[in-house]
Amino acid sequence: MAQTNFFMFRQDEAEFLQMVHQRPDTTVLAGRFFDTRHPVALEANAKIGRQRSLTLLNAKLMPKPCCGATGEGAYTGQYLFSLYRDPFIEMTRSAIRGDRLVPGRLYCVEVRGAGVSVAAAKIHGSWYRSLARWITSRYLSHKGWWIGPAAVEWSRRGGELAFGDEVEHVLVQSLRNL
Repeated sequence: MAQTNFFMFRQDEAEFLQMVHQRPDTTVLAGRFFDTRHPVALEANAKIGRQRSLTLLNAKLMPKPCCGATGEGAYTGQYLFSLYRDPFIEMTRSAIRGDRLVPGRLYCVEVRGAGVSVAAAKIHGSWYRSLARWITSRYLSHKGWWIGPAAVEWSRRGGELAFGDEVEHVLVQSLRNL
């Protein structure tokens, strides 16, 4: 498992997604659960709206999106990518909640198991690391989190960053004094 936690303001996210869309090895899908086994990729300038999750799919390993798992419980009848078999990265987007920016993340589990070659696992891991490296080479590191340039400026003007997860923000801080 690998995870990169970040704060992206609108401009930061737009820049990241522009880079991702320019990569021939990456397909972007809106959401994590889909109504069809073969979801349609987002176009480069498509409106994402309030969708909190994006799925980044390795297009070299899976040129045509094909979900390998089915949802359960509230997600019965929907499809998703298999955590250990399908070459994807879950991107949770940062979002404004009240007057705070809550974090996002890139989350990746190494593909493995029956039908997954060692070469495919290496490609998948390298692909994740290259996307994470794009973030870590451009963003400010603070308390183990990566903060995009626009998020830094917003916070320095008094905006608050909510460190932690969706349920509990263990630290709320403005970068105004840093």
